[in-house]
Amino acid sequence: MNDLNKEYYVLYPDTNQNYPMLRSSLTPKSRARQVDENNYQLMIYKHTIMPKKPKYVDYHTSGGLPIISPKFNKALQELEIYGTQSLKGTKGDVIEDLKLEYYLLHIHNFIISMDMKKSIIDYDEEIQSVCSVEKFTLDSEKLSKIPLEKRLVFRMKEYGVYNMFHQSVVDHLNKFDLKGMRFIPVTSWNDNAHFN
Repeated sequence: MNDLNKEYYVLYPDTNQNYPMLRSSLTPKSRARQVDENNYQLMIYKHTIMPKKPKYVDYHTSGGLPIISPKFNKALQELEIYGTQSLKGTKGDVIEDLKLEYYLLHIHNFIISMDMKKSIIDYDEEIQSVCSVEKFTLDSEKLSKIPLEKRLVFRMKEYGVYNMFHQSVVDHLNKFDLKGMRFIPVTSWNDNAHFN
């Protein structure tokens, strides 16, 4: 069986200190389901900690929720990726005060995909949940049973903080010279990846 870990990347922010963290708040709340695009409010706002000279680029995040530019959005729309939506910001200081256009990349495709035996995790037996991850491995056997078009972009159901992108999507996005992000191979990811 192919090791599918070699085919996936984790979407991460660039380490440039001038790229600010942006936050979002979606109403109604919708973690693992599609949003009614005619009936939502999306606040996109600046983080409380801001650089002195912020530079607004194609990708920002805070807490793993991807905030993307129109350029990033257009690149993604070409692929029509299952389990994702680009929701345009409607409120918040980034939209209303700075007059910038940004979207939340809402990834509602959650897949049971972590290899619990090979991953280094903190698991809380009481609440039956992964609390933190030092290093993870995807379960190739589980993933291989899902058609590729339904796992191009997803979040692990066991620990939905990280956004997984298939190599083919990464290759497509790299054609657009998008700023503010990087893709870290799953095979080399660990909890210090942000600082590397």
